[in-house]
This record gives sequence, structure tokens and C-alpha cells, in this order.
Amino acid sequence: GPSGSQEDQHEVSVHSTVAQPWELAMNDTVAFRMHINKRGEAQASAPMWKLVGRAKDGAPVSFGTYIGQISRTLANGTAFIDCPAVQAEYEREAGVHGQIMQDCGLSVGDFVAFTLHVAESGKLWLSAPCWRCCSSEQWQTAVQAFASEMETGISASEPQWKKMR
Repeated sequence: GPSGSQEDQHEVSVHSTVAQPWELAMNDTVAFRMHINKRGEAQASAPMWKLVGRAKDGAPVSFGTYIGQISRTLANGTAFIDCPAVQAEYEREAGVHGQIMQDCGLSVGDFVAFTLHVAESGKLWLSAPCWRCCSSEQWQTAVQAFASEMETGISASEPQWKKMR
């Protein structure tokens, strides 16, 4: 994966097993936990999350409150998220508007970290932007463990945000 020069102390390498190289581009905003590898260099740990969708101008962006997997879509493009924490708290699934699915480049099977918007009707909707997991399927267990940590508050460290260079 991309790695930085020794002169820039803020560079973090991303191994191709942590994030698929084609998933990342210059100026993408990504979130991840970091570790120091055997060579003493900062390296991203899976899962890696990519910010997708647009925030309203000037609106602050935070890492999602919930983590779930897009489970299915309807003919009109609306999708649903399998998220045990949302199900436990609201006793229903969160949905994703078809336009948000397109704007964020989401599809069935994607893991997302997201915040909720509760509509006047009581329906639950993913709010854009959200964070799409860009680590390969081999990291599904790590994603699910990360989601459990988020739900229980066990983890003391939220992922770090970085712009890809």
C-alpha cells in the first residue's frame, strides 16, 4: 500500500490486506486505528473506514454512532441495515434512501458506520455522510468486534482520521 517518506512524521502506511488499493484515492478521508509495525513505522490497522457522501456545508462530521451491514434493497433502491444496536434501541431497522445509496456508492454487503435521522413518521434513516468499510471481507470478524466495542463502550480509542496523500 501507499507509504510515506521518512521526513513526514505523519505518514501512515496502509497494507493491501487492510484496505483494497482500488478503494482509496488522493484526498479521501479515512478512519482507522494505528499500530507500530516491526520496522517502527506507523501502520493502519483493519478495519479501515472511508468517508462517503456529502456533509452539509459547514456541518461537523463525526464517526458513526452505529455500525451495521447493508442487508437488502427494494426495487425502488431503498436499502436496509442489519444493525443489532439499532434493533435493540428502536426495535426496527434503519433504512437508506436510494439516492443516498447512490451518492455514497453503497451496496448490499457493505459495512457502514453511521448516524441516524429519525423522521417525523418514526422511520429510521442513515444520515449522510457515513463511513464505508474498505477492508476486505477477510476482516469481517474484526469489523464485527469493532462494532461490539462501539456498542458496549469498551474501546477507549476511536479511529484516527487521515486524508490520503
